[in-house]
Amino acid sequence: MEKRQIFSFRFLVFFCFFLLVTPSCSLARQVILPLTLDYKLLSSLLVKNVFTGNGNSFTAEENSCTRVKITDPIYSARGKNLRLEMRLAVDFGSPVGEKCFLPLRWDGYIVLLQQPVFDGENFSLSFRTVDSKLYSLERKPAALAGLAWKFIQSSIYPRLKRVRISLAPPVANLKNFLRPLFPHLSAQATNRMLDSLRGGE
Repeated sequence: MEKRQIFSFRFLVFFCFFLLVTPSCSLARQVILPLTLDYKLLSSLLVKNVFTGNGNSFTAEENSCTRVKITDPIYSARGKNLRLEMRLAVDFGSPVGEKCFLPLRWDGYIVLLQQPVFDGENFSLSFRTVDSKLYSLERKPAALAGLAWKFIQSSIYPRLKRVRISLAPPVANLKNFLRPLFPHLSAQATNRMLDSLRGGE
């Protein structure tokens, strides 16, 4: 199963831990604890929170002639960022009576490049879209008219932006695991060290 470290936790551990000397030791060193997130797990979380329609889909509709539908989200790696690919179907037009004026139908894929964003106060992870591209069903680069593309962005981006992964439970478990490993330190010193846990890149 493909995995990748997309974020790390860093906290200060008193250097006296390594020397096993008195807890009054003021030297410290930084230790990096990696958090590895599974791509399939991320895709499943996205389906649960966003793709709640039939067939694991999300549909946004502006009127009877204009709608966008995305399905089949797949996460993968792209450097330090994430690549999110989704199947995309777009209907675009202007309603005139019971008909659509200048209707447009397009099917293909949308690929988003997302940057992990860590919230240190709530220990949560979200993803900011920094780039996007369209591809035809044959996986060739494609483009849409400006109004249609703006409708796609305004429909999809805000929905994806609301997705957040809470890291508070694993952080709490990590602290509970580490606490007994420092019996030579006072409870105050141990708590101070564990409270220094913070997110980093």
